[in-house]
Amino acid sequence: MPTFEIPDGPATVELKRTGDAKNPGPATGSIVFNVTNKSSDACDGRLGVVVSGDSKEAWFSVEGDRERTFAAGETQTATINVSAPPGTAAGNYPFRLRAVAVNDPDNDHAEGPVATAQVPGSAPVAKGSRMWLWILIGVIVLLLIIVALWFAFRSKPEPAPIEVAKPAEAAKPAAPVAQAACPLTGTWRGSDGGVYDIMEAGSSVSWNGRYPAPGGWAHRFSGTRNGDTIEGRWADYQGNTGRGTLTIHVDSPTHLTRVGSSGSGFGGTSWMRRGCP
Repeated sequence: MPTFEIPDGPATVELKRTGDAKNPGPATGSIVFNVTNKSSDACDGRLGVVVSGDSKEAWFSVEGDRERTFAAGETQTATINVSAPPGTAAGNYPFRLRAVAVNDPDNDHAEGPVATAQVPGSAPVAKGSRMWLWILIGVIVLLLIIVALWFAFRSKPEPAPIEVAKPAEAAKPAAPVAQAACPLTGTWRGSDGGVYDIMEAGSSVSWNGRYPAPGGWAHRFSGTRNGDTIEGRWADYQGNTGRGTLTIHVDSPTHLTRVGSSGSGFGGTSWMRRGCP
């Protein structure tokens, strides 16, 4: 199990634009997470940010020391500063806080819940400075209305004959849904350091999760996928005795996120793989 834990924290950070319409500045803000050392020994941890979607890694920075020492059971706060450059389109940009054990960075790491940086719209333009633009838009709209009326009152052409579908065409099977283009079947890596062999067949999704190390754990999951949501139950069969339910969101064909759970003992919050098989 990973040394560090990043529990559920703030879901969004609302950025504020600086400057004005003539001299726009970046959109900035900050968000604070808690990071806990769950082990009984002190551990050096390295903090970073994992981005997804249209987010850019250069927008995010950890305030203070990125690498710090956590005492046994200690919880520290981590402040993430966000600065989206001028010209960034308004919208939501997802990211996660990541904590890595310095002594075993490849196997001992954890990611926090998905948070979004909300970039607002552009600063308003001073009154009167764009009056000519509104006049031009009005003229264009008026011309479009005139053209539409001209077409509406033209002599109507004869209606095209209705084509009856042939039996062979009517029996043609529907195109496969987008979900089947890249199934989740394959080997995934969990934020808890585990290896997950996922199998998707129709609407059924199951996996065998294991921590490949001496004294490691193993469990099985069985659930149903509906669109981008997977719901099901899990139970340990090696190492631990936990069990419960999971609700998982399919962010993309290469990334899954836990959005709900019950029971105890399940440490994973996200899963990743390199690409579609």
